[in-house]
Amino acid sequence: MAEWFNGLREDSVLLKVDFNDLVVEENSYLAFAYYAVTFAAHQEESGEKLRQMTNRFTYGLKKVNEYWVIAHEHSSLPINMETGKGIFNL
Repeated sequence: MAEWFNGLREDSVLLKVDFNDLVVEENSYLAFAYYAVTFAAHQEESGEKLRQMTNRFTYGLKKVNEYWVIAHEHSSLPINMETGKGIFNL
């Protein structure tokens, strides 16, 4: 992922970030949040979309001394079940 972000700088592109499908479920002590984030690189001058990728994020949180702390974090790229390859252009 760091390589992807570094490539943006080299190509003089703008990064647009879009958060989708946020779901939060919680009780008094535990919470889960999950969502999808799309990172899209656009040509600075024309606005043309050059590339994008969508990651899914999940966080498990627990309450410790009245503060929410992240107990577990997971990120994944959706895959095509037939080919086993990552799907970058959702």
